[in-house]
Amino acid sequence: MKRFRSKLNLMPLQFKLLCYFLLFGGIILIILWVFQSFFLESFYTISKTSQVERNASVISKSIQENKNVQETIENIASYNNLSVYVYDSNSLFNLIYDCEYDNPSTALKLEYHDVYGYYKDASDNGGHYMCITSNDDAKIARQRLANMLGTQSTDDTAKSQIHFRSNENESSQNMVYADIIGMDNGRECFLIITSSITPLSNTVEIIKGQM
Repeated sequence: MKRFRSKLNLMPLQFKLLCYFLLFGGIILIILWVFQSFFLESFYTISKTSQVERNASVISKSIQENKNVQETIENIASYNNLSVYVYDSNSLFNLIYDCEYDNPSTALKLEYHDVYGYYKDASDNGGHYMCITSNDDAKIARQRLANMLGTQSTDDTAKSQIHFRSNENESSQNMVYADIIGMDNGRECFLIITSSITPLSNTVEIIKGQM
């Protein structure tokens, strides 16, 4: 150890600085690799849920005010590649508005029992419910961790708690946001927004290969 220190002291200052910079650069690369390989997709999911929540707020306001509802839904769904469904929860969930711009090959298919289940979940969670469904348990675990880390931020974090569900019947990862909308006339509408979020996995795999 003493010999190593003595040799290190004899090295030129420029060489020492170069070694320190290389060590620092290596540490930064390792940190970036860990983040991009394990947390990039999870943070993307959290950011996307926040975006969908904001879109749902605009749609809900349009429904409550009864102003350009179909046009508002059409614009938001087409611009953000979403599927939007509005039901009359007072008449056995009769479909009032629907607009599907999500990827048909990965979009979530909703059955009547699914709609009722999401309504119950929203009712049990203060009128709002956000969930991510996936057939990959490891991916769900990473997203739960990233969600806990993301709660420290304010701008890009969804206000609703994000729930994670394992669903072996799905070939892709999907997000569902449900919102119970109270109307001035005492009636009630139920909004569901779905979006497939699997395509980012291709980008993550490319980044892993590059690193």
